[in-house]
Amino acid sequence: MAEKKKVLMVESRESDLPEMQALIRAEYPEVEFAVVLGRPVNAAEVIAHGRDATVLYCHSSPLTEEIYAGLPELRTVVFNSVGYDATDPAVATRYGVAVTNVPDYCIDEVSAHTLSLLLYLQRGLDRLVQWVKDGNWGIQPIMTIPRLAGKTVGLYGFGRIGRAVARKLVGFDLNLIANDPFIPPEEAKPYGVELVSFEAMLARSDFISLHTPLDDSTRGAFGTATLRQMKPTAYLINCARGPIVDTEALYRALTEGWIAGAGLDVLANEPPAAAEQKLISLPNVVVTPHTAFYSTDAYADSRLKAANEVGRALRGEPPRMCVNPAVLPKLGFQV
Repeated sequence: MAEKKKVLMVESRESDLPEMQALIRAEYPEVEFAVVLGRPVNAAEVIAHGRDATVLYCHSSPLTEEIYAGLPELRTVVFNSVGYDATDPAVATRYGVAVTNVPDYCIDEVSAHTLSLLLYLQRGLDRLVQWVKDGNWGIQPIMTIPRLAGKTVGLYGFGRIGRAVARKLVGFDLNLIANDPFIPPEEAKPYGVELVSFEAMLARSDFISLHTPLDDSTRGAFGTATLRQMKPTAYLINCARGPIVDTEALYRALTEGWIAGAGLDVLANEPPAAAEQKLISLPNVVVTPHTAFYSTDAYADSRLKAANEVGRALRGEPPRMCVNPAVLPKLGFQV
């Protein structure tokens, strides 16, 4: 019989627990669960419930150094999400903990949502829908919109989702450029994408779409100085992480005409705080409630992959997706 091991489940909605626990139990039958609900969670409560847990499963609850220090048996954190900005992988590495995520579960959904926002803004659908609802007819609300073909789309980040966006845009007769310091030019060529500097992307793009993780290098990357370098006719689309964009700077950019508009699925504060509510109220902004990742298929896929990652950790197997591979030798795995 396999050794009994504990998984600490943090931040999960109570209604989701039975299904997720069943998926994990299918991976490793001899598992015990401890649960801490709520967002944000209390570090002392996490430590009290998970002191003997070897795996911590969560979605986006912040995991501080206090938590790592208080969980001496912890070896793996499994984020059921693409993002892992709720923790510092370097801190986890110091404590000998592997941090994993599920970066390959909602690629189609986020890329499709990105295109939806782009087309919604470019074709002035917000104005047209309201125009008709108000009892009007005709082209008056969009008499200044240009043709989409021939415009330039800049992708900030060219990983899985950025590439999926590029594939979907191929048929629109657009110029595609991207900025990603970790991607060599030859990887972009098959997608018809030109890799350029950050400054060149800002200056050339008619649409800039964000597809990069949130870390110290990208937090606040689109602030006052950056937004002022964009075309006054350009649109900013963010389906990545809210804090990549400075909320106050974006508000000024949209109200003072630095850029034409924005399509946002993510905000710096979710649910929106006062600064975000002010942004949402603007007529040249469309906001969706952090739903780009979602479809019934993607939701099921993420849970299966996260459960598999938990199972791998409980069985003593190397993680499928590890964001801090430097820790693997400490855990007895080859890099």
